[in-house]
Amino acid sequence: LAVPGAHNVLNARACLAALGAAGFDLDRAAAALADFRGVRRRLEVKGERGGVRIYDDYAHHPTEVRAALSALRELDPPRLLAVFQPHLYSRTKVFATQFGAALALADEVAVLDVYPAREEPVGPLADVSGLDVARAAADAGRGKPVAWLPTAAKAEAFLSRRLGSLPAGSFLVTVGAGDVFRLGEALAKGDLGDPERTSPQFVREGSPKSPSRKPDLPAGVEPDYPLARLTTVRTGGPADFFARPESQEELVALLAWAKEHEVEVGVVGSGSNLLVADDGFRGLAMKLGGALAEIERDGSHLRCGGGARLPSAAAKAAGWGLSGLEFGINIPGTVGGAVRMNANAYGGQLAEVLEWVEVSTAAGTERRSPEAFDFVYRNSNLTAGEVVTRASFALAPGDPAEIKATLASMRGRRREAQPSGIKTFGSTFKNPQDARAEGRTAGQLLEAAGCRGLRHGGARFSAKHANFVENTGAATTADVLALMAEGRRRVREKFGVELEPEVQVLGHVEVPGWTR
Repeated sequence: LAVPGAHNVLNARACLAALGAAGFDLDRAAAALADFRGVRRRLEVKGERGGVRIYDDYAHHPTEVRAALSALRELDPPRLLAVFQPHLYSRTKVFATQFGAALALADEVAVLDVYPAREEPVGPLADVSGLDVARAAADAGRGKPVAWLPTAAKAEAFLSRRLGSLPAGSFLVTVGAGDVFRLGEALAKGDLGDPERTSPQFVREGSPKSPSRKPDLPAGVEPDYPLARLTTVRTGGPADFFARPESQEELVALLAWAKEHEVEVGVVGSGSNLLVADDGFRGLAMKLGGALAEIERDGSHLRCGGGARLPSAAAKAAGWGLSGLEFGINIPGTVGGAVRMNANAYGGQLAEVLEWVEVSTAAGTERRSPEAFDFVYRNSNLTAGEVVTRASFALAPGDPAEIKATLASMRGRRREAQPSGIKTFGSTFKNPQDARAEGRTAGQLLEAAGCRGLRHGGARFSAKHANFVENTGAATTADVLALMAEGRRRVREKFGVELEPEVQVLGHVEVPGWTR
């Protein structure tokens, strides 16, 4: 056979047995098998760089990983480096130990974070990551180098350098059912990545469940945390630090630590309306939980944590027979994000039902009235380091059945007008106030400028609503930004209107029309 591996031998023997039973000439069948060169994504040769041959294999189960690496071992390379991307949080949780044992067949191992596919890292899967597999590989490998590379950009840069030190004739194989094959293609082309972000975290045998903390990190703060999994568009690199505060006291302590160490602070919220830089966020990213995400009723008042999802608040209010927050059912963000961005939709206005807001800073927590926020279209005066932790809405009693019917109608209108089931951050640009727009929305202007379905790399303006950017599966934040820039350019040239981005950012992101 021209392809290696005991599994291919077994497949060939089964093929010959079937052909023999069907009456075919076995000599001719064997000759045909000798010409078989394999299939795409099964030990597929992607190229060669610096004397190192680069393979790719679709293996995403421990048995498959073991078979692929065993096959490459038969070719007796002086060094075998396996780069593994786990597929699905549920599979990673169940098979982390077995994946580690299979990967230990390689001389060196690098592990990327989980390719989520159809899953969300919530509930029992919230703490699952590729680091679980990296630790298992370190334990099984007993001294073999195992690198934890949580982003593709970081992996590309680190492995580009590593290829230069491998002996001629060595193999590098990318393994997994996600988009890890793109990494092998980039390495074969010699694209180097950012040399400033190449330091991997090396995992040692017997490493603890939680990543090693720096001496000055508060309890509960995780270093080098992948943020893409927390965003709805699924792009971007890691945060230097990450925490999930569950009380105002815990949050204030984190803000005070960040201020003392001059660490920038950002809140992820529900991950919608957010773009994270491909290089990550050089600061402390937080996601509010516990008491800071609860929703409670106090008579006709709705008390919500800043981390509570606004659609959930609207739905609970309806169940309690409280009216006034129905518009929130179609705003896929948190209460804190809604206050910061002065969210409104379908005629509803946040400021009309907002009673008070509690804002936490490094100095403590204070309660503010709606007037204190200087609300304007899609904006407030909240600054960096000010985090909405609680809010109260003054609502009116109503008939629960009628309110729920209104919610159903609003959901239906959204489904008809906007795309669903895609990876997106929501509306890309604000609706312009410029008279030259002649009352048209950003989506209408983009469509008239020929942007519907337009794509750049893995990013595409939705075919259903041109003001939504979709991650088609392998987009980077850079792809999204390039697409936004092209859409903005087309609208400016056709109508003279400058579209302003609605999406928020973490990290150094050069959004067209706004650099942070």
